[in-house]
Amino acid sequence: MNRSDNPTSGTQFFPRLVDEFPDMPLDSLPEIPAGWEDMSWHNDVSPSFLVHTRADGAYVRVWIDYPDEADRELSTKRYTASWYDAEGNSLSEWVPFVETDDWPTLLAAVTDEIYTRRPIRDEH
Repeated sequence: MNRSDNPTSGTQFFPRLVDEFPDMPLDSLPEIPAGWEDMSWHNDVSPSFLVHTRADGAYVRVWIDYPDEADRELSTKRYTASWYDAEGNSLSEWVPFVETDDWPTLLAAVTDEIYTRRPIRDEH
């Protein structure tokens, strides 16, 4: 059986993440919410997920880095999230709106950012 046929207990299975980051221990991944789209790409520093897209095309991207700090390319916390425009450019000069080692903290910050701080607004 190959890895793409063997989902890890407690996580949704993302074949793109497995292909792009074969060294990422799947059993270390938190529970990924339904609807998050795997955007992992091997030239990035860690796997990532598209979380939310606004009407103007801007989107939130969540990054999940390696559990062991020694395996991380950058000196960041394990979980980060940032806004990007429709072309993929950072809307915050590459500074995440949340950076934490705690998954529930990241989820709460993403929810707050999407629904409280930057909701979709009608242009009337």
